[in-house]
Amino acid sequence: MRGEANRAHTTTKTKRNAKQTKVEALVATDRDLMKALMKQALQEVLEGEKAEFLGSILRVEAATARGATAADW
Repeated sequence: MRGEANRAHTTTKTKRNAKQTKVEALVATDRDLMKALMKQALQEVLEGEKAEFLGSILRVEAATARGATAADW
C-alpha cells in the first residue's frame, strides 16, 4: 500500500516537473512575458499589503473611537 502511494507521488512530481520545465523554457525565451508576470505578481503582493495595512489602521481607529488606548493592545 505504501509503495503505491509513493509511486503515485513520484508520478505526480514527475509530471509537475515536466510542466515546470516547459514554463521555465517559455519564460526564459520571452523577456517581455517574464516582465509582465513579475509585474502582475508584484502588483498583487502590493495590493494585499496595502489592504492589510489599511485594515489595521481602520481597526486601530475603531478601537480608539471606542476609547481603547495603546495600553489595551
